[in-house]
Amino acid sequence: MFPPLLEAGGLVAELRAAANRARVPTRIDVTVENGVPTETAGAVYFCALDVFERAPAGTAATMTVRSEEAAISFEFVVETDLGAERRPSHDRIEALDGTVTITTEGHRTSVAGSLPVAG
Repeated sequence: MFPPLLEAGGLVAELRAAANRARVPTRIDVTVENGVPTETAGAVYFCALDVFERAPAGTAATMTVRSEEAAISFEFVVETDLGAERRPSHDRIEALDGTVTITTEGHRTSVAGSLPVAG
C-alpha cells in the first residue's frame, strides 16, 4: 500500500513528510515528470524511507531525484555511516529492473540508483 499523496503524484510531498517524521534535516531536489508510475515512485519513496529510518535524528541529508531519458535516477546522501547493508526496498527496486548501490566513505553514506520508466 502506498501513501495517499504518493498515489496522487506527490513524490516530493511524501519525501518531505518522511524526512520530517524522522527528524532528519533534508535538502530535497526532485525534478520528475508527471506520470511516473506509482510503483516506480513508491520504490524511490521506500528506499528513502529506509535511509531516514536508519539515520539518527538531526543527521543532515540530501536527496536528489531526476527524470532522465526513460528512467528515474536517485541519490540519498546522509552525513553518517549507515553501512552497506541491503534493505527490503532494494528488492523492490530490483524487481522493477532498477539498480541500487550503497557507498560509505568515512561518516557519509550514499544510496544511489535508477529505475526504468516505461514510455
